[in-house]
Amino acid sequence: IDIQWGHWGIEGLNGNSICWPLLTNDERKVNNLWDQDQKRWKRDRVIELYGKEIGDCICNLPIPPNGFKDRRTWLQNLHGVYTMKLAYSWLSLKRIGFGPHKLFWRIIWKLKMLPKIKVFNWRIDHDILPTYINIARIRQNFSTTCPRCKNSDETLLHTLKECSKVRETLIIRGKDDPAMVVWDRVQTLSKDFRIFNLNEPPMIPPTPVCKGWKKPLNDFIKINVYAVVLNGYVGYGDIARDTDGFVLAGCYGFAIRALDVIWAELEALTMGLNLASKLNAPKLIMESDNATLINTIKKRDQDVTILGRCVKKECMALRNFELVHFN
Repeated sequence: IDIQWGHWGIEGLNGNSICWPLLTNDERKVNNLWDQDQKRWKRDRVIELYGKEIGDCICNLPIPPNGFKDRRTWLQNLHGVYTMKLAYSWLSLKRIGFGPHKLFWRIIWKLKMLPKIKVFNWRIDHDILPTYINIARIRQNFSTTCPRCKNSDETLLHTLKECSKVRETLIIRGKDDPAMVVWDRVQTLSKDFRIFNLNEPPMIPPTPVCKGWKKPLNDFIKINVYAVVLNGYVGYGDIARDTDGFVLAGCYGFAIRALDVIWAELEALTMGLNLASKLNAPKLIMESDNATLINTIKKRDQDVTILGRCVKKECMALRNFELVHFN
């Protein structure tokens, strides 16, 4: 394999690749980086050309001893197979700066838990929660100081772990601690009613319910709608996935205004319909954890409330699709 013309090496999402000017005339092929006598990679030279991180990945590649021929492999696929669909998805993720952790997120979306928890984990991984640091990037002269402890900038790590007020709430240290009080109340209720007591049989037998993200039907695109409202701040967005559960696109918005969560979900729904129009999706599944909004959409022709009228107006965009389901 020719190093330069074959673009051999792992190209990162930020465009990091080999340092071409350092290549010599004797280093045009991949086997030129292999020490035939020692039967190992020329580690120092590989790291000099590719850098520490990528160089270590190359040096850890196992080389078969039986003389197999080199072949090109698409690294973004588990089987090494290249398809236009995978290339388009990878380029879309590269454009917005997200890593193509396809296998990891397929496992996450299949977990049997509330969709809001899985979406929250997705937002944590990509650092798009409305922390003060992220808000300051889109709003000038915005203070990044944590509103709880007032000691540091409100980054994602600070919000979830380092903030002293958060640690006081999460760590049980004494009887006066809020977490200890809540735990005592839950323990008392558990012993009295034996509903969530794992040591004794429950009074109310659990009803098995299938939860978790489900794959859409063939030719359908599923868009998950979510919204968060807190202290006069509103964040909402959508995630579009295909029948394999792979993320096709996403969008989100942020506003500083007092808004009820159902109206925020409606804003996200409108944004999701616009996103589906841009994807040219003929068949669509809109999924939300807000039962009130979904019931209002399904009964929009009989609903005479202000919310019902607004929902009916936004649903006029459904004419652009062949079929739309709401879950």
